[in-house]
Amino acid sequence: MGLSKGHTFTDGETVTAAKLNNLVDNATITSDTVTTAMIQDNAVTADKLATDAVTGANIASNSINLTSLSNASGGTSGTIVQSGAGGVFEEFTPGTSGTFLKSAGTDASLTWGTVDATGVDATMISGHTEITSPGTDDILLIKDKAAGVNKSLQIQNLYKTVSGLTALSSADIANPDEFLVLDGGIPKKITKANLETATLTSVNSLSALTDTTVADDDMLLVYDTSTSSVKKIAKSDLVGGGITYVAKAVVTRDSGGSTTLASGSVNIASVSSSLTAGGGGTGFMYFTINFTDSVDEFLPLLSSSTGVTFNLNSRTSSSINFKSTSQVSATNATITAYILS
Repeated sequence: MGLSKGHTFTDGETVTAAKLNNLVDNATITSDTVTTAMIQDNAVTADKLATDAVTGANIASNSINLTSLSNASGGTSGTIVQSGAGGVFEEFTPGTSGTFLKSAGTDASLTWGTVDATGVDATMISGHTEITSPGTDDILLIKDKAAGVNKSLQIQNLYKTVSGLTALSSADIANPDEFLVLDGGIPKKITKANLETATLTSVNSLSALTDTTVADDDMLLVYDTSTSSVKKIAKSDLVGGGITYVAKAVVTRDSGGSTTLASGSVNIASVSSSLTAGGGGTGFMYFTINFTDSVDEFLPLLSSSTGVTFNLNSRTSSSINFKSTSQVSATNATITAYILS
């Protein structure tokens, strides 16, 4: 070990106490003369080092591992180290069970988060390939609230929940109520009012039954108010055995303007027809049916037509009058009317 003396004596120099003290007190160790073997184990502590004495340049690469770092949390499992404010490394306390680590952006501390409405967003979902033709056994991911866990569900089982819903009584169905329909494979909604209109429109577009094609066993749809349910009734029951009528007329007007009453008519005194003047040889066509005996004008009336479409124009206890829904030319037309008792 090399030493530099605190004082060097010369020949004939007087020895004093101060010179002897300086010899020892001012002595220094020369550079690179203290080896590792000369230092006692654990002899160098933080107190022996000046502030900032050890820099990154003094530390060999890969010489510090996790066991070399202090743990201020006392060794809590799951603790990680992050760069905090000002670039100072700090310990990041573990999150609660079920949370995940997420970035808060550039130059911001990490945070713990959950998969919620903001965790699963449109970006995450749109990144997947879209199913344009889902199958009934395709799988959905849902949250079982009762069990508190995520589970899978087949699309075909999704609609089983409908049977568990509260039933809507017929009295509670209102025009704004909406139904789910598939329009060419595209889900759409339709209101009760729209559904009724569409149903009536489709009925109007059907082929009409003529008097000669209506059979006794043909069925009509009726609403039974006594049981609050929809039922069927045969034509024979409606105008024959179970139900009677007080007037029946089958009236035809040919293209020449002649009006005839078919046989089997009941309580009919006379019939007539007319065609008002219109442009291009057209006009509104009318049928008038006069009763032999007075008929209550509030009794149910059933009517049908062929050749031309008619609406009820007027009605009294002595007659009924039908008018075509549009102007027509002189053509064959037939009205069949029943007034039920």
